[in-house]
Amino acid sequence: MKIINRSIKKYGSLKVFLVLISILMFINIIILTSFDTNQKTFRIDGLSFKYAGLDNTVWLFKDKDYNLLKAYTLEGTKRLDYLSRMLIVEYKGQTIRYEKNLISLETKIFVDDLLIHTDSMIKISGDYTLSISDGTVQNPSEINEPFESKLMNEIINTSSYVLDVGLINLLIFSTLFTLLGTTHLIFPKAYWHLRHFLSVSGGEPTDFFIAATQISGLLLIIFGLFFPLVIPFI
Repeated sequence: MKIINRSIKKYGSLKVFLVLISILMFINIIILTSFDTNQKTFRIDGLSFKYAGLDNTVWLFKDKDYNLLKAYTLEGTKRLDYLSRMLIVEYKGQTIRYEKNLISLETKIFVDDLLIHTDSMIKISGDYTLSISDGTVQNPSEINEPFESKLMNEIINTSSYVLDVGLINLLIFSTLFTLLGTTHLIFPKAYWHLRHFLSVSGGEPTDFFIAATQISGLLLIIFGLFFPLVIPFI
């Protein structure tokens, strides 16, 4: 904080603000871009996939060898979720079909019309699932889950991130907090005058108010930069 205040006295508030906000936005973009890339990439049994785009209602992914994977619903909706009646995945000449019974919530997985797996588990919170048959809660890591079932889960999670979060929304949200925090940090007196201009005439903020405002600004900046780290746990 002392470095910031000395810089303000030496160079002026506006110059320090412009330099600091430029540095923070550069760091912000690097963090968010890295986070976004990580959220759009997943690995299953040593095979990695990366989100490649959305063609109308068809989700496109590519593996490390650039083989194309297509995922879509029978209903032709853009959103893929665990309550989709039928999710279809085309990959390496095979058609994987996930059929959900919306009454029993049982999922059947077919590969080229051959039934390979029946899933009676539903996702309830975080990484845990609930068995429909006996009501037990289990961690998927403890279940012998086939590749096709893992693939469906990762595709749904990635598509939900793209639709509900996405890089642009992250950038807007993060930028607002970074700007607000930097303003509190560099212009604490201006913040006080803005807050009390209708109730106080000719007053000045106390040292305690200035310090508290700058600390809150620093906390806002930290939150704005690193809040993506908590998204996977929400």
